[in-house]
Amino acid sequence: MDEKWIVIIGIIILLVVGFFVFTNFMNQATEFKVGDAKFKVPDGYHVESSKKKMANLTDGKKNICIREYDDKNIKKHIDSYINQSEKNNKTVKISNFTVGKILVYKSNLNKSNSVHYWFVKNNKAYTIYSADKNPEFDSITAKLIKSVH
Repeated sequence: MDEKWIVIIGIIILLVVGFFVFTNFMNQATEFKVGDAKFKVPDGYHVESSKKKMANLTDGKKNICIREYDDKNIKKHIDSYINQSEKNNKTVKISNFTVGKILVYKSNLNKSNSVHYWFVKNNKAYTIYSADKNPEFDSITAKLIKSVH
C-alpha cells in the first residue's frame, strides 16, 4: 500500500475518533430527571443510566442512585429500610438535618459503607443512596437536594 494512503487513512481515523470524543463531551447532561423532578448533575459526575423514577450517577469511582417514590410517606420507606437491615443483622441509626427548608433523613448503618438519605419535595418522597460513603457525600447530597425543581 502506498505511504500516502496510510497517512490519509490515519488522518480519517483520527478525525472519526475526535468527532466521537467531542460529541460525547458536548452531550454531557447538566440536568437529569427522576420521576417528576429535575436535578442538577454534581460537578465531576455524569448520568450513567436513567429510568423514569431512578437515575444512577458516577464519577468513575463512586456511584449515586436517586429514586422517586409514588407517595410522600418517608416514614414507611425508612421503616422498610430499617426492617430489612435488621433482618440482615445490621444496626441502623437515623439522623436528620435540613437543606434549606427541606427535612432530610440520613441512615448510619453499622459495618457498612452504604448511606441513604430520604426527603420530600413537591409531595413526592425521594431517596439518594450510595454504597461508597465518603466525607464529601453529605455535601454532594445537599447540592443535589438544593438543585431539585
